[in-house]
Amino acid sequence: MQNYVSPVIFAGMDSRLQRKVRRISFITDKYPRLVFECVSEVFDISYEELIGRHRKQEKAYARHAFCYILKNNTRYSLREIGEYLGGRDHATVLSSIKVAKNLAETDKVFGESINTAEALFKLKKNGTHS
Repeated sequence: MQNYVSPVIFAGMDSRLQRKVRRISFITDKYPRLVFECVSEVFDISYEELIGRHRKQEKAYARHAFCYILKNNTRYSLREIGEYLGGRDHATVLSSIKVAKNLAETDKVFGESINTAEALFKLKKNGTHS
C-alpha cells in the first residue's frame, strides 16, 4: 500500500514536514530503493547521509552516483530524482549527473565504484541478486 497525502493537506504543511512526507514516499518506489541499496552498499552511506546537505566528498560522490544510476537505468525525471534526494531541484540533479559522468571517466576509483553499484542494481532489478 502506498503512502498517500492529499495535495491539499500537503500544501498546508510546513516545509520540514513536507520533506518528511517525501522521504516516506521513497520507501514505496522499487527502483529508487534498489539504487539506494546498491549505492549504500558500495559507498557505505545511510539514507539520511544521502539526502543530507553535507558537502563532504564521499557523501557528495554517493549522491552523484545515485542520480547517475537512477537516470541512466530508469525513466524517472530529474524532478522526481530530486524529490528522492530530499527535495533538490532538477538543475541540481542534472549537475550531479554531469559530475558523475565526468568523475567516472577521470577518477578510476569512482568509476569502478559507480560501475559496481550499477551492475549490482541491474542484478537486483532482474531479481538475480538478493
